[in-house]
Amino acid sequence: MFSRHRKEAVWWAVITLGLASYCLGGVVYTVCYLYVPGFNLFRRPIVLRLFLLFAVAVMAALGCDAVQGASRRRGGSRVMVVASGLGLAGLVYGVAGWMGQIEPPDWWLSLVRASDGAGELVARVDLQLERFAELSREMVLAGSTVVAVALALGYSRWRRQPAVGAMGLLVVMAVELFVMGSPWLQSSEVDEKAAPSHRVAEALAGATGDFRLACLCDESSRLFNRFAIDRFHTLGGAEDLIPGRFSSFLFAISGQPPFLQHVFAFGPDTPRPVKRQFFDLLGVRYYVCPRGAHRTYAVDLAGDRLVKESVFTYRDEVYDLFENASARQRVVIVHDWTQVDSLESLEERAGSERKLLVALEERLRPLIKQGFEGGTFVEERLPRPDVLEDGPGADRGSESVTLVQRQAHRVTVRVKLARAGLVVFSDTWTPDWKATVDGQLERVVPANMFMRAVPCPAGEHTISVYYESDSFRRGSFVSLVSLALWLVLLLVGPLARRLAVVRSPQP
Repeated sequence: MFSRHRKEAVWWAVITLGLASYCLGGVVYTVCYLYVPGFNLFRRPIVLRLFLLFAVAVMAALGCDAVQGASRRRGGSRVMVVASGLGLAGLVYGVAGWMGQIEPPDWWLSLVRASDGAGELVARVDLQLERFAELSREMVLAGSTVVAVALALGYSRWRRQPAVGAMGLLVVMAVELFVMGSPWLQSSEVDEKAAPSHRVAEALAGATGDFRLACLCDESSRLFNRFAIDRFHTLGGAEDLIPGRFSSFLFAISGQPPFLQHVFAFGPDTPRPVKRQFFDLLGVRYYVCPRGAHRTYAVDLAGDRLVKESVFTYRDEVYDLFENASARQRVVIVHDWTQVDSLESLEERAGSERKLLVALEERLRPLIKQGFEGGTFVEERLPRPDVLEDGPGADRGSESVTLVQRQAHRVTVRVKLARAGLVVFSDTWTPDWKATVDGQLERVVPANMFMRAVPCPAGEHTISVYYESDSFRRGSFVSLVSLALWLVLLLVGPLARRLAVVRSPQP
């Protein structure tokens, strides 16, 4: 019971079961995310699937070793016969279930009804039959593996060639791991998502201005959640790469907590339907959504102008293209703002997720109701601009923002201000963003929870906001020094040996 091999098997079995429970979500994932340090770095449970596959592979290796050892011992033949019989029975049962010759057993239906995450599977018989057929296919794979291993080991014993049995065992296990694990190694085909976005780009070929183009979809379709093509933007970030401040903004807007934002999309499972203010603040002027979304989770966007019907079809879902005429520009000029505490201090005072949500909603409410002018808030103390005699809105018609350049790491605009104010960029702020006004360094302050704001004097100016990471610069320097040291050490050995040969006396 306490031999080294059994301890290893028990250890990896516990690891495998724990990872499987975590990847399935539910209570295990919630407890780990909330109470175990480090797990909150993973926004979605399935992110650890590679570790799970590794644990399963180790279990398979231990099983191979145990089978090989048992096949050489006295009584191993009886064990192999029993295991082969069970594998053959499972294979026959799985084939029958796969072909629909066997109804789902009562114990399995009871397990489905008792499951918290069964959803429609509890009430829909067709889904139960489909799921049972999937399980039967998996049983066919497992049974086939056992039978194939038994045949390989039996042949090796009959021919007295242990190497053949070992090789056959390893090949069968490798094939099983690949078949079982390959569906988990999801990949995004570029062509599959590029074709729809190209059609939208063609429909908007004549559109001008600095705007965002978004896609509304439910979580299951995952249409544009991994990368941007043809100006498509994922408003919820990409997988585990959602910036912290924007995650807080999403929490306040949608009610979706951070650890459920892994594939953020406004859909049936989102606590709150999409609101027009969300699109307006982010400058989303055009968007595509599944047909019928305006009657369900996107009802607040109903009435928008239809730009093109059936702009594309993705996985049997028809998408239409609409225009949000009330969207603001992605860069705006603001003269009236308020100063608030930092987001970090707000999160520290909250104490609980519910209190944090209430605090974030309270902070964001003026921005949603009043818009940028009057609703903007910053987290640093800034000098207040002088108010003209004709009122706070005097000469606003003469102010303008013109986009010069927009790249992932740099945004350049030309602005004209009637009086000093803030130029607000509706993009995520981090300390690594820098700015220049007419070539002179200027600070970039966090505004509106996640946006970037640059103080600017009155008049015409050119503002450039760019990303420059100090940590990346330091890391690059350390890497270059390490590379130089490695090259020196690599050359020292051969050079020392050559010098020793030169200095050695000739016989």
